[in-house]
Amino acid sequence: MYNKSIFTILETVKTEFLIFLERKYSKILKPKNIKKHIQLILITRIFGNAASLITLLLSIIILLRPKLRCPRNYVHINLFIAYLVRTFMTALSELATRSDPHSKRKLILTDSYHDDDQDMFFCRSVVSFFRYSSSAYHMAILSEAIYLVLLLKFPYYNELRGSKFCILITWLLPILWVLAK
Repeated sequence: MYNKSIFTILETVKTEFLIFLERKYSKILKPKNIKKHIQLILITRIFGNAASLITLLLSIIILLRPKLRCPRNYVHINLFIAYLVRTFMTALSELATRSDPHSKRKLILTDSYHDDDQDMFFCRSVVSFFRYSSSAYHMAILSEAIYLVLLLKFPYYNELRGSKFCILITWLLPILWVLAK
């Protein structure tokens, strides 16, 4: 039998794995290479967001065709719209603000620091709408899950009334989250 405890085995595996990572990726972990990789990750993120925007717009157009209209698809369209709004607000917040070395927020659109109240209001409103869009997206996922569970649980559930309820939950409850912050 083994005399080692599970904790010593895990500690040994952890240190061996860290040694492996240090040997394997020592060239990548240099500061010059990290900046290059971060730029590549940001470019990939922008293209990923653009691709998802295009595919979501196409899927909404397809689901809005007259033959495909039903309450179940309205809930899916609600989720797609919530994701579109979140992606748009992510892009807008990245365009509107960026960090500078002095830990102040700088507006790219006006190219000035937040010395006056108008720029500060713009920055805060972008951040607030970003929080709202992110919360609405998560509530859309939750409301769609609730809707599908209700359809499975109750076979004679009123789909139209349930879809309206889920859409209202998606867009009204995140307002409470934004107001609380």
